[in-house]
Amino acid sequence: MFYTELEKKRYLNVQCDIKLADARRTKIRANSVGTIITSPPYVTSYEYADIHQLTAYWYEYISDLPEFRKNFIGTFYSLNQDTNCQSKKAQQIVNELLKKDDRTAKEVANYFNDMEAVGKEMYRIVKKNGHICIVIGNTTVKDVKINSAEVFYEILGNAGFKEENVIKRSIPNKLMPTIRDKNTGRFSKKDNENSKMVYPEEYILILKK
Repeated sequence: MFYTELEKKRYLNVQCDIKLADARRTKIRANSVGTIITSPPYVTSYEYADIHQLTAYWYEYISDLPEFRKNFIGTFYSLNQDTNCQSKKAQQIVNELLKKDDRTAKEVANYFNDMEAVGKEMYRIVKKNGHICIVIGNTTVKDVKINSAEVFYEILGNAGFKEENVIKRSIPNKLMPTIRDKNTGRFSKKDNENSKMVYPEEYILILKK
């Protein structure tokens, strides 16, 4: 459908530049981007550096995995011990997690603080009246509800963005693995007595500068 829309508007031949950068600190010129459409890593995502380490070594773009790990958003390997968040909603979540497990609380705080930096960077590079579109889902960790959509809304509002629209939609199981074992954290099936829905729905946040 998107391809058809691009074809109809004759955008298929528009030049595209692919650039690699840290979303917290880009070299993109301020006030130069019309629209940002993205779905950031979720708070319970696997460590991307570990998932892609074989590819990274194969293509020889890393030589030191421990150092490579430290650069990822929300990674445990950054060794950040801070559990203070600028977002009040994020802080409430972290405080609940501190009652359950220190390491998990630190990981989640690190994640939300990194996303705070991303929100500020997006505001810096987006043009006045430009838009951002964020796809994010809520989840549960250690039986603590992680309302990522609400935290992101607060983070982006703190950065200076104004709400345009919020769309909520259910995620069919057949589209992506949404069930985990609540004890092991591994993807599971409905017939597992310890199973739970991880991402039963997702939110599309549309905001304007």
